[in-house]
Amino acid sequence: MSQVQIAGAVQDVDSTPEVEITNLADTPELVPLLAQWHHSHWGHLTGACTIEKRIKRLNAHLQRHAIPTTFVAWKDGKTIGNASLVANEIAALSEWLPWLANVYVLPEYRRHGTGAQLVQRVAAEAIELGYPRLYLYTLDQMPFYESMNWQLSHPRPHRGQEMSVMVRDLIAHPPPPVKR
Repeated sequence: MSQVQIAGAVQDVDSTPEVEITNLADTPELVPLLAQWHHSHWGHLTGACTIEKRIKRLNAHLQRHAIPTTFVAWKDGKTIGNASLVANEIAALSEWLPWLANVYVLPEYRRHGTGAQLVQRVAAEAIELGYPRLYLYTLDQMPFYESMNWQLSHPRPHRGQEMSVMVRDLIAHPPPPVKR
């Protein structure tokens, strides 16, 4: 068990040394696999896109130090999960950015810290890009995110379901918004 510090909070993360996190840009051939995972897991939601559209969207993630980007978790040479940093997930909240998205870990690898490692990697990327906070929405994973200091902003209907919009400050005292 190791500890990670973001926004002044120390968090325990089971960082099994066998899990490695890389950028999807290093392995573009994984795009169809990740698109299939996303479609299998979230395809039931109203307005969810096709596998082909998911592939097209993920192809835009094949970059480093930019939005959108995706990170991939590996264990023993096997792809076991991913998470993305995207500009926005809910059009009605277009001023809120960036967003954590697509957090997925294969079922047999869950509850070992891989999801938390992916979330932390996305948060670190957001900080590197200069963002003081990060947003997400979830249907049923509030306790997981709350364990990493995410706060409920508000419930919101989205894609035919009641989702929880959550926020996390990434630095202890985010700067005030820039007035233009």
